[in-house]
Amino acid sequence: MLGGSWGSTWGLAYAEAHPDHVTEMILFGVTTGRRKEFDWTFRGGLSILFLWESTTLDWPPRIGLAERFRDPVYAMAFARIVTHYVRHNAWLEDGVLLRGVASLTNIAGTLVNGRFDFQAPIGNAWELHRVWPNSEIVIVDNAGHGGSALITEALIRATDAAIR
Repeated sequence: MLGGSWGSTWGLAYAEAHPDHVTEMILFGVTTGRRKEFDWTFRGGLSILFLWESTTLDWPPRIGLAERFRDPVYAMAFARIVTHYVRHNAWLEDGVLLRGVASLTNIAGTLVNGRFDFQAPIGNAWELHRVWPNSEIVIVDNAGHGGSALITEALIRATDAAIR
């Protein structure tokens, strides 16, 4: 299973519910659906440094509005989806995915995170790694949350290792 950002959260939820359907996991921009993660990214933490989504994906941070947010239809749809999920804390009990990691005992995991990932700080990956002994953590220097060549290279290496 491969998942990034919120995809890592949903990948964890799926794997914990159906561990017999997952053999390996590669997660990047790791998030686990905890309240403190939502608070940091969406409820004031990150806003003391940046204008939220548009600038915080890249490293170094982008100056100005990302092209995709210049389309008002896209910007409104994106804002509605994010607001809906955040308002409901992704319908997850706080910390449930970290507490449920025991079901991943037989599943190997690679956690890839950019050192300068402001949306999913490396502490998220580290806390998951601490409770998931069958995981390894890969910190990518000079990378943020968004797609970068360095993150892509780390994901390719992890994928190649998983299929060997």
